[in-house]
Amino acid sequence: MPRTIALYAAAVCVAFGMTFGWAGPAEAQLRAPNVSGQVKLAGPSAGDLPFWLTSNRRGTVGRSGANAIVRAGAHVPFEREGAFDYALGAELVGRAADRSAFYAHELYASLRAGPVELTVGRQEETFGFADRALSLGSTTWSRHATPMPKVALAVPDYTSVPGTDGFVAARGYIAHGWFESDRVVENAYLHQKNLYLRALPERWPVQAHAGFQHNVMWGGTGRASDLEAFWSIFRAETFGDGEREGIGRGGSLGNMVVSYDFAVTAQAFGLSLRAYWQYHFEEKGSELFRSMFDGLYGVALRSDRSDRLVSGLVYEHLRTLRQNAKTDPDPDRSSIVGTWGRSDFHNHNFYDSGWTYHGRTIGIPLLVTDVDAPNIAADISGRPIANNRVIGHHLGLEGQLPLKIRYRVFLTYSRNFGTVRNELDDLRQFSGALELQRALWRQYGIEGVAQVSVDRGAVFEDQVGLMMGISWSGAL
Repeated sequence: MPRTIALYAAAVCVAFGMTFGWAGPAEAQLRAPNVSGQVKLAGPSAGDLPFWLTSNRRGTVGRSGANAIVRAGAHVPFEREGAFDYALGAELVGRAADRSAFYAHELYASLRAGPVELTVGRQEETFGFADRALSLGSTTWSRHATPMPKVALAVPDYTSVPGTDGFVAARGYIAHGWFESDRVVENAYLHQKNLYLRALPERWPVQAHAGFQHNVMWGGTGRASDLEAFWSIFRAETFGDGEREGIGRGGSLGNMVVSYDFAVTAQAFGLSLRAYWQYHFEEKGSELFRSMFDGLYGVALRSDRSDRLVSGLVYEHLRTLRQNAKTDPDPDRSSIVGTWGRSDFHNHNFYDSGWTYHGRTIGIPLLVTDVDAPNIAADISGRPIANNRVIGHHLGLEGQLPLKIRYRVFLTYSRNFGTVRNELDDLRQFSGALELQRALWRQYGIEGVAQVSVDRGAVFEDQVGLMMGISWSGAL
């Protein structure tokens, strides 16, 4: 708690100090923030809320029983292109539920000089090429968990590589973050970096993209956390047995969660198309595509007009079966499952709380904990992720109906095989949702939203849930 308070204090001091210290006399004043508020009520027909009422909501909605949620925020976005500028953000969330909470969901300060941004604090973030509104989410860093406090340095937008006239562009990110203290290994750190390259400029009708995301949970009570350890995890160095204390699977120091991201984008006739593949692995040995079919495959089609009946369409296929398996599929087992590797995605042999933050899966939410899916027996090792071998299909759809009612539809079907220590017999699950949203008093920025969700299958309890809410946004 003290380090989190210190981080937030630093965020405010950096923003105000740099703004008033570096800005000219005419600019040495804070801009008026954009403010927002939201009230939502959610409830199930019985028991827990369905999958799509709690998933990819940044941890704001509790799984168990009815929820009443209040959010209030103020944000000052970047304004000046290509010049020194600042951005600030704060949002508070209060939740009355089986697990009630009141916390700072966002609290950050950002400084920008040219293409480079420095951010201190807790901020909602999304990485990779998956569609941000309709996707299941990234396999490594989705929209499922609460934002994590970090210090981050980034070039967030593609910037032309000198001498290429925009035909090659790059963007990147590096951050140091802090996990919550209430874990098996307390006070663990996050090392996070990514780098993306784009071939062919935006003015062309087609572009190709490639990059990686490298995340490591490291340090913490009883674990190496000095500069030598940081340099080892930064380089993804591997060690032999007995060379260093706290070596995890694959010989890596820390809990490594990595993806290679590839995409092709095209634009024509008022439409944009994106095809993407995210190859996921969590130990050395898989970096050369040993389990190349593990990951997320997707296609997203969007119109440049949001008022069309269908303005966005996404299909995704998730597959996480092989997990660093070193042999071909075993003919004596199911041709779908084959031989299983032992990576045990999102679990770890030293960091026993796994790839979670405040009890939520940080990666794609179909890799569920036994708390989220009580129908699945808990992993006998005591690790939190009870199901990480999944074949999933997902369809997302959005557009505008008559009377200017915007809608989103989520349809998700999965086959679930448990973990290497907790094998399940092909449990099948369907989860769906319909969300409707409409401006009620446009001149005041007031909107209403309603969502109905349903679960049917063997992973979650058969359930129907309803969420209704009202939101307001505008400038002071």
